[in-house]
Amino acid sequence: MDNYEGQLKAVTAAVSKKQLEVAFRHFFGLVPPEITSEAEYADATALYAAMDSSVPPQDLHSPVARYVVALGMQITKWEIKNIKC
Repeated sequence: MDNYEGQLKAVTAAVSKKQLEVAFRHFFGLVPPEITSEAEYADATALYAAMDSSVPPQDLHSPVARYVVALGMQITKWEIKNIKC
């Protein structure tokens, strides 16, 4: 069994945060803009629903699939900052 957590710690210790951000941007491709308003949030969630339903479940690596993941991350980031439970 691989020691994934140990490998991840070693890589992150050896690479700066800026370098990791560049790598993640490269992996995800186009990065959706930050959500800054309720209207943008509504647009982003509608776009996410439409795109997510069109991507085959086994597709994890196409540019579209990576954009859907990045868009979901932006939505989650906005929800954490703005939605009070």
